[in-house]
Amino acid sequence: MINKRVLCLGNITQDVLIRVNDIPPWDEVAMVNNYTDCMGGRGAIVAVSLGALGVNPTYITYVPKCTTANEFIDVLNLNGVNTNFIGVDDSSSRLFQVTAVISEVQKNCISFFSPSKINFSVTDAMRSEITNADIIYFSTHNKKFNLDLMQDIDKKRTHVIHNACSYFLNSAEYVKPMLNNSHTLICNENEFALLLDVAKSNSINDIWNMTTDLSMIIVTQGIKGSTVYTRNHGEKFYSTSEVEALSPIGAGDSYAAGIVYGMYKDWSIDVSVNFAHKLSGISVNSMTSYPDLNRVVKLKDTFEEVK
Repeated sequence: MINKRVLCLGNITQDVLIRVNDIPPWDEVAMVNNYTDCMGGRGAIVAVSLGALGVNPTYITYVPKCTTANEFIDVLNLNGVNTNFIGVDDSSSRLFQVTAVISEVQKNCISFFSPSKINFSVTDAMRSEITNADIIYFSTHNKKFNLDLMQDIDKKRTHVIHNACSYFLNSAEYVKPMLNNSHTLICNENEFALLLDVAKSNSINDIWNMTTDLSMIIVTQGIKGSTVYTRNHGEKFYSTSEVEALSPIGAGDSYAAGIVYGMYKDWSIDVSVNFAHKLSGISVNSMTSYPDLNRVVKLKDTFEEVK
């Protein structure tokens, strides 16, 4: 039996996914085929996917005092996520919101993020959870909150994974502590290019030279696959099979959940990436921002039988 303690930090967002045939030109109107109102957020998607996989992760975030937030917390609870460390900000009444317009013709989407004035503050209970975690996944957009909690991590005991999103990378002050306090980074190819630029690096070797504990950077490349850079073994590209895409929203986060799950199971990186690609494939074929959780459970059972 695996007794690793996995902890995710992130946001919970209210996602509205709008599907149209074609994104209209200027001053034109597109008819909406259908839309989905669902839970989203980088960390929430990773946490609920891990919960469905039987990991029982702890999720740390803050939400406003509103009915929708309570409903989304119920989704996490029902799927095996420990929500005891989700704080409630009584002064706020609205979640972070994401509106995504998904086009069948362009095979792409346009997303709009609406922030919320939710206050994030570190509690003693959160510090205790951080101290005792075996794997921590950082994705909350509150940089100060992240930096405060990083101080309590024993990097010899805990494997730290950072979702190196553009929001983090646009802050030069955040990049250095992120690099120095992570063992693994996960980002897409545009974010990887931005990372090299912000870090004033000409190549991945410059990143290795300026860090000590960072050992792996995983770069997703959409339908092409992903590339894994490791400090001691260079780089390796992994292709993936194409699946029908109903929604690209959350695919990268589902991929990240697959990588975290592989670390939880002590799988090789080859096996972990293979699983992450399959989990991401379920995500893009799902109608919500998080993958179809019934299919996630089936993937777990069939994958572990044949891996």
